[in-house]
Amino acid sequence: LGSAGVEPSTAVRVSSSLARAASTYSLAPDHSHGAADGAMSKSGFEVVGRQTLPSGYSTFGDRYCLVDKKLAPGESIVGEQGVMMYMTDGLTMSTKFTGMAIFSGEAVAKVRFTNNTDSDGHVGMATNMPMACVIPIHMEDYGGQLNCKRGAYMAGDETVKVGVKILPARSTAACCCGGMPPVIQGLSGSGMALINAGGTLVKKDLANGEILIIDSDSLVAFTDTIAYDVRRVGSLLTCCCGGEGMFNTSLMGPGTVWLQTLSYDRLISQLVTVREAAAAGAAGGAAASSGGDE
Repeated sequence: LGSAGVEPSTAVRVSSSLARAASTYSLAPDHSHGAADGAMSKSGFEVVGRQTLPSGYSTFGDRYCLVDKKLAPGESIVGEQGVMMYMTDGLTMSTKFTGMAIFSGEAVAKVRFTNNTDSDGHVGMATNMPMACVIPIHMEDYGGQLNCKRGAYMAGDETVKVGVKILPARSTAACCCGGMPPVIQGLSGSGMALINAGGTLVKKDLANGEILIIDSDSLVAFTDTIAYDVRRVGSLLTCCCGGEGMFNTSLMGPGTVWLQTLSYDRLISQLVTVREAAAAGAAGGAAASSGGDE
């Protein structure tokens, strides 16, 4: 914050506000007032907490978890730029260009971690998003295809491919006003993919013809069988004063959807609000101080 030109006293206020925000949006499971991780609520939503990972994967921590991948000799895993937190001696890093995937929110290049030793090695990976946690996806369980919001992909084995995909919207309005841009991220493959999202994460399986109306910012991923559309929120007064804009996103089954409580865009807007409030407070304090000196 200091490098952005904010005074130290202002930075203290911003930091304390961020601490409160982090507490509010903690990813630590609270089982005293709701469903435990993996439990199914009466509405059919399942809290996405600790997952059953395949052999070789481990997670550490309840908040902003770290994923540890054991690499056998000669084995590799691919991740986004900057996800590596540690790796054991003997592992090497190499990059490969993503090509057209940059239009889906990916970096220019991906990083491949390879174990070139004769014994097992480990690489630890953390999300690039603040206040985020990891969703492991067994691609085979969802037909080998998954639609994700831009930048959701974090890492995966070499069978998982990340590409550009046109949003499978049912109407022009859904393409323009559904919350996702016309170009999204498409994952394909048969192995394990890791995607990241913020806040509390929930998953819901929709039956054939079942419709779920969601806030446009909350959608993280959905399977290829989901019909993606929009629905007007209501009257003109509701559109202007309801806080949801003109449209909500409509998802129709069969298929599976993943939702988050804290999107990256929403987090950025909150941080900007905090910074502007801190700057206004600093300016007000300076004006009061100069007024008292006169």
